[in-house]
Amino acid sequence: MNKNILTAAYGTLLHDVGKPMQRSYKKSDLTEQELDVTPIHPRGKFHSHLHAGYTSRFLRQYLGMFDAFEAQVSSHHLNDPRDLATWIRNGDRIAAAIDRKSNELDDEDPNQKVKLQQVRLASIFREVDFGKPSRPAWFELSSLSGMGAPHERTEPLPDLSVAIAQYQKLMESFYQEVKNSEELGKNITSHALNRMYALFNQYMVMVPASTYESGQTAVSLYDHSKLAAAIAACQATGNDKTYRMLEFDMSGIQKFIFKVTEGSDTKQKIAKSLRGRSLMISLITDIVTMSYLHEFDMPQVNIIFNTGGGALLLLPDSDDFELKVQTVSAKLQKDLYFMFGTAITFVWSSVVCDTEELKRFKIEKAMDLKAQLEEEKSHKYASILGPDFFYRPAEHSTCCELCGSLSDQSICKNCQTILELSDLLVHHADPVLLFFFDYMPKKPSQNCVELKAGPCTLWMMDRATAKRYAGECEYIESMNTPWMGHTRLIANSIPLNRSNEVIALDEICETLVDESWGDPKLGILKMDVDNLGSIFAYGLPRGTRSLSKYLTLSRLMEVFFGRTLVEICKEVSEQVNPDIDELTSNGTMFYINYAGGDDLVILGPAAGILQLTQRIHQKLSDYVKNENITISAGIWIQNPKEPVRFGIQSAERMLECSKERADAKGNLVKNGVTLLDTTVSFQEFEKILENTEDWISCISRGAYSRTGFYRLMKMIDTPSRMELSRRLPLILYTLVRNTKDKGFQIKMKKRLNEILPVPDGNKSLTPEEIDLRFEKQLSQLVLEMKLAIMQTRSKS
Repeated sequence: MNKNILTAAYGTLLHDVGKPMQRSYKKSDLTEQELDVTPIHPRGKFHSHLHAGYTSRFLRQYLGMFDAFEAQVSSHHLNDPRDLATWIRNGDRIAAAIDRKSNELDDEDPNQKVKLQQVRLASIFREVDFGKPSRPAWFELSSLSGMGAPHERTEPLPDLSVAIAQYQKLMESFYQEVKNSEELGKNITSHALNRMYALFNQYMVMVPASTYESGQTAVSLYDHSKLAAAIAACQATGNDKTYRMLEFDMSGIQKFIFKVTEGSDTKQKIAKSLRGRSLMISLITDIVTMSYLHEFDMPQVNIIFNTGGGALLLLPDSDDFELKVQTVSAKLQKDLYFMFGTAITFVWSSVVCDTEELKRFKIEKAMDLKAQLEEEKSHKYASILGPDFFYRPAEHSTCCELCGSLSDQSICKNCQTILELSDLLVHHADPVLLFFFDYMPKKPSQNCVELKAGPCTLWMMDRATAKRYAGECEYIESMNTPWMGHTRLIANSIPLNRSNEVIALDEICETLVDESWGDPKLGILKMDVDNLGSIFAYGLPRGTRSLSKYLTLSRLMEVFFGRTLVEICKEVSEQVNPDIDELTSNGTMFYINYAGGDDLVILGPAAGILQLTQRIHQKLSDYVKNENITISAGIWIQNPKEPVRFGIQSAERMLECSKERADAKGNLVKNGVTLLDTTVSFQEFEKILENTEDWISCISRGAYSRTGFYRLMKMIDTPSRMELSRRLPLILYTLVRNTKDKGFQIKMKKRLNEILPVPDGNKSLTPEEIDLRFEKQLSQLVLEMKLAIMQTRSKS
């Protein structure tokens, strides 16, 4: 990497490291030498921006830097005219322009009611506003690994002594990691940048970038420093006037993931193949991302966000920008075509931003990017059109048993790579990705999977192996645990037996749930955050939109779907089967097929999937504390031996029904779940699960036979009020005739009375409203009864 770019990125990443250090003290203890790098406040004879003095202390004490680099990083608030100080100052000011009004009072101000040490990071989700209620909240000060859901603003902030102790604990862990990192020291290297970038991701994600707003700051020090470093890296190329926002989007993801052939010969490999295909899409996205960065000699801090199916990058503007991007894109698209045919490709677009536009990232720019991407999708193969595109002679006559494509072996090269990727992820929860461009060492023989496209070669490997090659690659990325470079959170959950072998899909339904949960059916869950595009485009207030906030919003979504989701799967697994740890080596009964920036597909025992769906909704609601941010779900239940890819397509249809859910006035509300062709709100779904438990209890204790309950359900399941009224006497007779359990009789009669109210009991409702009410309540009762039948076993 160009020395100026590397120095600018590294120095700007570190420029505010003194802030959490300063907050570790009740009162400043800066030395005279450290005070020399802080400015004198214009309204008095006292020092401001004291954190700059602590930045100087960190660079000297922990990195051994006593040079011009340390001087410029620490003194950028003094309007130092040297290049590095200027790049840092500009990056800092642009990144902070909208996120906070000023940082002048980010010091020991006696007039502040809340001391700077007590201020905690506000939840960015609070700012998403489409007119529905939301609750202000703040996050505990913690590392990324210790991060939880935010507290409501009604809860008191920690008192001063506790707040200081929390900062001291956080920073001591950070200092210790810095001391133990052989990559860090007085030398400025890409290795040092990679390591420090990962450490900031681990320790600065819950540190407020500013305390000026006394609890209103929603941007973390990590996100602010990352964006400031990206801007400084662009400025170090010599152009400090304009920038480029480049966005690309992968095409054909769903089609590719589910292109699997299912049969008796492939049963053991289906789940592994589906999981690996999802991972491969994510890795191809990384290859495209790093290829663009490499072409412009930019560090990973210039990744604004990467969703696993596309990315947004900040790049320097130049006269040859379009040519560079087109050249790299053509190489990548050509290779992807020869690897996957028309199954996988990508489109890209870019917009020019000046300094003011970058500060606010105007909605017009974001919409322009999206519009260009949609336009590009109409001619996404233009760069690779040629004779080979329309006709390629068959090179082989054997079909791959997993995907059906022609191959010279029973499993084609792509599917073999996919299986290897899945195996590596199964046995290494936090693998590492190495990206090579200009130099290619010999590939290790074990614990390494290789993927090539365009100018980039990617190695996915375990960390121990990666350490031997980390110094030879251009970029390095950590997965799930911050170690080096950019960190991606990939939800990694797949049931493993006690021998650490993957449990087949049909086996989990038989072995990981008790017989008391009923028929061993496979549940397939598909969920998607509602209106995520609108949330990013319009959700944040117009006057306070900024790239830092978009980055924070995207990252917090990634934390939920990439990490919290795994924890939820384990919690529900233990709830459904308290003995899950004795049956598996990793405590889960769920396959997370994929979980991206806002959506997921999970497979598991049907009874567990029902509980999991409700728990994910509850956890997300508690996480965002905002009714403007909702999620919809589709559930498909099938025999575990049936083709999974068709089941996932059916779950997608169920999800679409949930996305079309409307309220009584016909307004689209989404935020629901559809299963067994019945769509309900999540509030109703929770009640349905509770009532289902009651019906299961009735059947289990013998209050009503399972066969009789099924017949009763068939009698109740009728398309019209008139028909149900006609059948009611027979239903009531059957009810009394087949059970003497008064509790069961009262419960069922009560539900029937709710569906068919006493005449003239609802004069305020129109006939149409009465019909809608009937359909809704009847469908919910029938759904409860179907679920109860499914979750009980016949004694015959």
